[in-house]
Amino acid sequence: KQVLQFEHKTGNNLVSDDVVLENSEIIQPCYIGKNVVLKNTKIGPYVSIGENSFVENATITNSLIQTNVVISNAKLDNAM
Repeated sequence: KQVLQFEHKTGNNLVSDDVVLENSEIIQPCYIGKNVVLKNTKIGPYVSIGENSFVENATITNSLIQTNVVISNAKLDNAM
């Protein structure tokens, strides 16, 4: 959480340029890796999502999501 805050305050972009956003919102600070797809999803604050993940119809806050993960129809808070 503190690392995300620090990186966000220093102006570092922690969201990959190739993230696909479809009807989704990212509330900073967040880290989102390469090849992530977000559909109908609200992410953040304080969320890290690893590369090659797919998230749809979800709300995620204060959570760490690993790489190559599929999340659908979920509400996550303080999750790993």
